[in-house]
Amino acid sequence: MAPKEAFISPDEHKAIVRASYEVVFNQHQVDRADEFYAPDYLDHAAGPGQAPGLAGAKQKRAAYIAALPDMRATGPQPPIGRQHASHAV
Repeated sequence: MAPKEAFISPDEHKAIVRASYEVVFNQHQVDRADEFYAPDYLDHAAGPGQAPGLAGAKQKRAAYIAALPDMRATGPQPPIGRQHASHAV
């Protein structure tokens, strides 16, 4: 028997993504990104010299905040499916 895949509802998924925006971007608490991102996070738009995984996610978020300290992120606008979330800042 195959292992059962973990499932959260789309509304739960949206709440997690929105909380990550609030904490990481709006409150500038990049050190808490590991509460929201998987350790093997894959950035499909990694910048030159960006570290892989969670370290790279933190590096990129910190760079956004340094460049745009007044930026306000609101979270996912498009629908979120079972497996994937997309976002815009």
